[in-house]
Amino acid sequence: LPYKFEFWLTLSTIILSFFLLVLRIARRTIRLLSRPEDYLWLILILFPFVTGFVCANIDISATLYEFLMAVHVISADLIFALIPFTKIVHCVLAPFSQFVDALAWKFPARTDEDIALTLNKKGIPV
Repeated sequence: LPYKFEFWLTLSTIILSFFLLVLRIARRTIRLLSRPEDYLWLILILFPFVTGFVCANIDISATLYEFLMAVHVISADLIFALIPFTKIVHCVLAPFSQFVDALAWKFPARTDEDIALTLNKKGIPV
């Protein structure tokens, strides 16, 4: 990605994530619906973006750079490792479930009659 595009995309992600976190804390209706893991997810998602942004755009010492890069990589790995066990998995699996739904539930006409005939249940309500 071009540097300017990457810069603004990362910065907007950080700003919007902070906004969503503050909104979740400030609005009573959202706060009542939120569970602790909802807050933790927003904070965890912020870690790789903030650390990556700092490492790429701010002059820091080599020691701090190595530490922040370690936090960056570990937090991103943790996000990927936790995805299957959270609500976020729906973002990943939604296209596949739509495909299966579109494919599996398009039975040809008279399929029910063919199944009833195969099971010797023709004319018997199921």
